[in-house]
Amino acid sequence: MYKVYLAILLCIVFQFSLQGQGKTEETSLELWNNSIDYYEGGNYSGVIDNLNRLEPVFPNFGDLYYNRALAKLLSGDVPGSCSDFKQANTKKVKQAKSFVHYYCDQKIANKYLQKRYYPKQKINPANLRPYYSTADTLRGALLKERSCYDVLFYDLNVRINPSKKSISGSNVIHFKMISDAQVMQVDLFKQYIIDSITSNGIKCDYTRYFDAILINLPSLLKAKQTASIKITYHGKPRIAANPPWVCGFVWSKDKDKNMWASVCCEHYGASSWWPNKDHLSDKPDSMRIAIEVPGKLPVICNGNLRGIEKADALYTRYNWFVSYPINNYNVTFYWGNYKNIRDSLLTRNGKQLMVDYYVLPNHFEKAQSYFKQTLEVIDFYNKAFGDYPYANDGFGQVEAPYAGMEHQGAIAYGYSFGEDSSRNYRNKKYDPIIVHEAAHEWWGNSTNAYDMADVWLHEAFASYAELMFIENKFGYNEYQYELQRNFDDILNIYPMVGNRDVNEQSFVGGDIYMKGTALLDNLRCLLNNDSLFYGLMYNFQIDNRFKALTTDDFINYSNKYVGLDLHPFYNKFLYDTQLPVLEYSTENNSDSALIFSYQWVGVQEGFQLPICIKTIDGKTYRFEAKTEKQTFEIKKGGFATILTHWHPNRADIIKNSSSYFYTRKL
Repeated sequence: MYKVYLAILLCIVFQFSLQGQGKTEETSLELWNNSIDYYEGGNYSGVIDNLNRLEPVFPNFGDLYYNRALAKLLSGDVPGSCSDFKQANTKKVKQAKSFVHYYCDQKIANKYLQKRYYPKQKINPANLRPYYSTADTLRGALLKERSCYDVLFYDLNVRINPSKKSISGSNVIHFKMISDAQVMQVDLFKQYIIDSITSNGIKCDYTRYFDAILINLPSLLKAKQTASIKITYHGKPRIAANPPWVCGFVWSKDKDKNMWASVCCEHYGASSWWPNKDHLSDKPDSMRIAIEVPGKLPVICNGNLRGIEKADALYTRYNWFVSYPINNYNVTFYWGNYKNIRDSLLTRNGKQLMVDYYVLPNHFEKAQSYFKQTLEVIDFYNKAFGDYPYANDGFGQVEAPYAGMEHQGAIAYGYSFGEDSSRNYRNKKYDPIIVHEAAHEWWGNSTNAYDMADVWLHEAFASYAELMFIENKFGYNEYQYELQRNFDDILNIYPMVGNRDVNEQSFVGGDIYMKGTALLDNLRCLLNNDSLFYGLMYNFQIDNRFKALTTDDFINYSNKYVGLDLHPFYNKFLYDTQLPVLEYSTENNSDSALIFSYQWVGVQEGFQLPICIKTIDGKTYRFEAKTEKQTFEIKKGGFATILTHWHPNRADIIKNSSSYFYTRKL
């Protein structure tokens, strides 16, 4: 399309050129003609050089800036292209406006994100997050009243009252003391009424601060001592405004007008519907989940169903048991007219993994064939990251009244069974919800973040696992295509690692997904050894199963595993919103060969990342760029462009050099 646009531009310029005289006219026409050929051949450097020479001749010609902006964008100079797009916009080039908004005006994206995620909250301009309060600290920090104990087991019983959209219940928390203490913090949203808190039958006094409960135990408990408390409560949970992004309870009806209800609470908090130690760092070793509902419709939860019993004349209790550690936000229920489809898979260690799908009757036949892809996904992840972590509990996938969520052993699936392809992969064969949420059983459920600031460890690895699956099924070119789509959605507004101790809303903007895949692809490019890279992914998962980890835990592990100090690399992509910039220049030497010089700027000393360039004769070269200036002599053909992710043909890029960065030509 660039050739067509430049052909029109050439006609306009030709008219201007007729008004000129002699050599100026001939030179202008030649430069424009060459620019058309350069665009078609992917010689964006040549386009930029030609338009730079023409700028003094036509300083007020907006189309010049627009086309130079396109050339800069395609060669990775996004900041430079933004400057030209803005110039073109001021000179009334209509096409420039959309680029100015999409690529260049982060205020527009930032306003949208604040409106969606932080409505009616005052924003700190220093970090574009809300001003944090005591309530945020109580929720997100491990103060001494939280860090003094380790949860061993939750015994949760919740009664659902659909007519009043309310719940009531109790939770018995079994714990082990880490340090001597008599006051402990448990979390429960303030809209709930606490009926009682007891320890071994003895009533406990307590104080409520925001959504925290500070409980005075009957006596001082010593380190290593075990004990339990029971909290009974009732109230109305928040109704989810836009699940699973704005969470809470989902009260719905299925096609046949049967009750259909569930809950999601990632980031929002498990304490939004049951009392617990609501912090990612502490998972119970196991858990009982008992859900009481009126009527005959079944309830599906995490783990295995251990029994169904009458709670009273109106209510039935479904007793589920989780035999592994579980994140609090993964604890869930689904209540509806479910039918079960049972399948199985032989794992790498020769054991049979039971796989259960729970769907509504109108999707039963379709699900039997559509969900077969789930076995392929699990089988690949078993190979890539080690066998499924929750073998005894089985793998579950449950139709939900919202898009999806990685609930451990009971993954929510609420997509379209292939009917709506707008969010699918290009291959259309596999469902993104299934591929992504299944990856979370390894990344986020098994190996999980210690703090919400570290939750990129969940989403980056799960999102990259999707790309690994795509590459395994369809090859490297398809991997590159899907990677490109991820890159295009990166905003670079917030650092991927958030603020600690405040229950950070790390999902804002989505960079922990999209930029997370860019980071892992960059790491793969940097190592340029797929066996080493995939070995890191596999062994990091195996060595850290059921652990809560910080960002530093991953950095230190990967440095040791690959034998490199990658702190400059991680610091740039995890803590900085600005991308690394490759500064480069070209000049002829005495032998008329072209000298291509390049180096990284805006990064720490020791930063490395590969680049790929293309010369006019169509050859491509891969270089390990560093902070020190390096040169390369191009004897024939001359320099064409740097093959960044903005380049329209990713097939030109040499494997493991598709890095995510900006460029700047000197």
